[in-house]
Amino acid sequence: MNLAQFAEEELGASYLSHVREWYLTDLKPFGANKPRIDLMVRLKDGRRIGIECKRPTGSFSDISRSISQLLSYSVIANQNNAHMDQLYLLTTQYDEVLYQVITKYELPIKVIVFSRDQRAVMA
Repeated sequence: MNLAQFAEEELGASYLSHVREWYLTDLKPFGANKPRIDLMVRLKDGRRIGIECKRPTGSFSDISRSISQLLSYSVIANQNNAHMDQLYLLTTQYDEVLYQVITKYELPIKVIVFSRDQRAVMA
């Protein structure tokens, strides 16, 4: 995924930088078993976007657990004064229940289903 293109097309802002395996804080982490999100993207307008990437093995639980994971990451980031303005789940598989849960509970998560050649924003 081209993050600059993603920022322009999906987020309507210019890309500034990103950190892979971001430890949910702006401080240098200590220890190896700390929670971390796959990508934290900074935009020139000051927003920070958290992106978790999943390639599920086919089970529904792999996808549904990612909702809890993202919400937990958001809470941990806030506790560390490292707020994320938007959360994204990038996945190779999609289940309609995912959209229904996000919509019903008004969760701050957008889902992007992607393959090598295309992507679709689902929520």
